[in-house]
Amino acid sequence: GDMFMHSDAKQLIASQLFTMLEHKKIEDITVKSLVDACQISRQTFYYHFQDIIAVLEWGTRKAVDQALKDAMMTQDPREAVSIFVLRILDNKEISKKLLQSQRRFELEQILIDAFHIYLQELFRQKWPNPSLSVSDINELLDFYTYGLVGLILMHCTQKTSDPELLSDQLYRILSGKMQKDLFCE
Repeated sequence: GDMFMHSDAKQLIASQLFTMLEHKKIEDITVKSLVDACQISRQTFYYHFQDIIAVLEWGTRKAVDQALKDAMMTQDPREAVSIFVLRILDNKEISKKLLQSQRRFELEQILIDAFHIYLQELFRQKWPNPSLSVSDINELLDFYTYGLVGLILMHCTQKTSDPELLSDQLYRILSGKMQKDLFCE
């Protein structure tokens, strides 16, 4: 039998899948090849996951949740933006494959949820009593969330991408610094 504690088995399976994704398409990875690489039984796999895609989503969500936790821990929004950008772009090849797979929508949704939570929290801390209507705040949060996620994902598919520069630019957009500089011309 498999001696793994449950969470360890899930983590092992997900880590192995992400390792395999570095040189394979998601469509080319079978449950058999994955369980062989993990040295576990198919039964163990199916106890934890419905299929390969479920592993992909769980692993992505876990990684994004960790980035979210780390971003929440820092008091510096510049640092927080950088955490998100670097985590995603450091796994650029995997992200790119996910974007080219049928699971693009799920991947985007996971990122959108995390960014939304972070920005909402940032907003609440910085402006506890905003003068905007709830509707305005929601639209503003969505605008920034979709904009940030869209830009980061776009950079995943580009050959040359400078994560440091992108982090800095996104922070300046988010903080309003870029807009101020633009309007001060």
